[in-house]
Amino acid sequence: KEQRLLVLRRSSESFLTTFNQEQILDVLSRDLPAIGFKECYLSLFDNAQKSLAKAHLIYAWDKTGLRDIPAEGIEFSTVDLVPEGLREVPWQSKIIIISALYSQRERLGFMLLGTDVEGTFLNGFLRSQISNAIQAATFIRIQQMRETELSETNSKLRETQKYLVETEKHAALGNLVNGLSHEFNTPLGVALTGASLALSTLEHMEELINSPAVKKSQLHSSLLNQKEAVTLIQTNIARTITLVDSFKRISADQISEKLQSIELVPYITDVVRCLHGEMKKKNVGIHISPHAGVSLCTYPGALSQVITNVILNSLSHGFESPGEKPPGWNPELTLSVSDTADSVVLILLDNGAGIERELLPKVFEPFFTTRRSKGRAGLGLHIVYNLVNHLMKGTILCESEKGQFTRFTLTLPKQL
Repeated sequence: KEQRLLVLRRSSESFLTTFNQEQILDVLSRDLPAIGFKECYLSLFDNAQKSLAKAHLIYAWDKTGLRDIPAEGIEFSTVDLVPEGLREVPWQSKIIIISALYSQRERLGFMLLGTDVEGTFLNGFLRSQISNAIQAATFIRIQQMRETELSETNSKLRETQKYLVETEKHAALGNLVNGLSHEFNTPLGVALTGASLALSTLEHMEELINSPAVKKSQLHSSLLNQKEAVTLIQTNIARTITLVDSFKRISADQISEKLQSIELVPYITDVVRCLHGEMKKKNVGIHISPHAGVSLCTYPGALSQVITNVILNSLSHGFESPGEKPPGWNPELTLSVSDTADSVVLILLDNGAGIERELLPKVFEPFFTTRRSKGRAGLGLHIVYNLVNHLMKGTILCESEKGQFTRFTLTLPKQL
């Protein structure tokens, strides 16, 4: 009996200082025979919140020694207490003790202890010690599993968000391409008309030259028509070249992430020119304040994406359903530029529908959108916020009054 108590004390000390499930099971295998136990089975529930019908045996020890249990355990029906074929029938022991394992209010599993030693105190005390130790170790193991699952979930969410952000960036470039395709149609169509007119005029001149009764006034009139046609072609081809140059600068900047020194107003003009087709669809006019000489060293690609996303946000939210407006109201975007010794301030103002006051704190949150039913991801302004605050080391503020206006104030350092 004394020997049993010494072993019990040693086991108790081990249980109090051990929070690793495998080490606790090693202590059980070492001390159970000396204390007087003949068998021990430890099982955990898969998901006690949903069902107690199934459990996994994770530890089995009997007169044959420690049983070889797979790392994932052996699944069995809880009503059987022990997996079929793993124990002898009838039980080897005179006394079978069944103890439930809990962690706070969460059911973890149950333990079976078999002994021939009568003694309520000894059985009860050891059962309590083993139960507490197993519960603590199991709780830690479950917490570690949950932390691992949470870490994996967060990692997947970060990857998903990164993918969506990249998709949104490509969508912004796609909007530029889409807008420019519409813009190209007009000058190229006019240039084609001019070319047709020039060809027709040349054919008419050829007829006049071959005619014996040709008059100088007729040739002069044909030459004027020819000059008008060539001027029409030249003007619209030049306009197309300007659009192509703007797009080349903006698209190259969006792909590149290099610091560059830029003139702000001409650069903004290039970005807006690429979005003219999108604004034309909503019949929205735009005004850029003529503030020359403002330059800064920044990331042009990030700046073009910020301007693009804010303008597209105004077009899709501010002017899609602008609400009740006074007579003579015209949809308009205004971009104004000012500067101080160390920073530049860019204000983008629209006179559209505005934003509800309670929604203003959420506009820069990821996945926040009031147009989810129309396929909006809710990342446009979140990307703007991250680019301005993290990459460009600036600040952005959104102010709005429902039914009146929305204003974005962008403050950027002149030198990064």
